[in-house]
Amino acid sequence: CISVKLFFQMFCTKQRFHMLYAFLNLCHEDFHFLFTHSFPHIRLFLFVRFCDIILIIRAAVRTGSKVSKESAKSMEKEKFAGIFPALMTAFGGDSGIDMYSITRLVEKLRADGVNGLYVGGSSAEMILCSTEERRKILEGVMSASDGLTIIAHIGAASTNDSLELARHAVMCGVDAISSVTPFYYKYRFDEVKHYYERLADV
Repeated sequence: CISVKLFFQMFCTKQRFHMLYAFLNLCHEDFHFLFTHSFPHIRLFLFVRFCDIILIIRAAVRTGSKVSKESAKSMEKEKFAGIFPALMTAFGGDSGIDMYSITRLVEKLRADGVNGLYVGGSSAEMILCSTEERRKILEGVMSASDGLTIIAHIGAASTNDSLELARHAVMCGVDAISSVTPFYYKYRFDEVKHYYERLADV
C-alpha cells in the first residue's frame, strides 16, 4: 500500500518517468526479499498483490496519458481563440519598412487586449514586400509580441520563397503558419496538395 501510494504521489506531481523506473526497481527488491523469506502460500499471495500493483500502474498511466492529451488539445484550442487582428505594415517616406511604427502597433494591440496577431497577410501587403523585408517584419513582431499567439503567413508566388519563409517562421518560434495556395498560374490539385505537404514537412 505504501508503494502504491508513493507511485500515485509521483504520478500526480508529474515527476519524470525515471522516478517510475526507480519505483519499480524498489518494488522488485521488496518482493524479491519477501519471496525468498516466505512460505509458498504467502509467496502466491504476494505474487497476486504484485500483479494488482502492475495493473493499477498501467491503468493510471493510461488514464494520465488520456487526460494529458485532452488537456493539450484544450490548451491548443484556447491558444487560437479570441481576437486576432491582421497586422498592417507601416512604410516610411522612402517606401521602406518602418519597424519602429510596426513594433509600436504591436504594443498598442497587445495593450488593448488582443489574443494574437496574423502577420504577413493581404492587409500587410506582403506580396509586394521582398523576402528579406518579410523576415525582418516577423522578427520585429516576435520581439514585441510578449506572449501573444502569432500566426505567420508565408505564402509567395515562388514555392522556394514560401519554404524559406516557413523555415524562418519556425525558427522565430511562431505558433502557426498560414499560406495561400500557389497563385498566378493554374495548378492541378495534386500540385497544390504537394505544396502544402512540403510546408507541413518544415
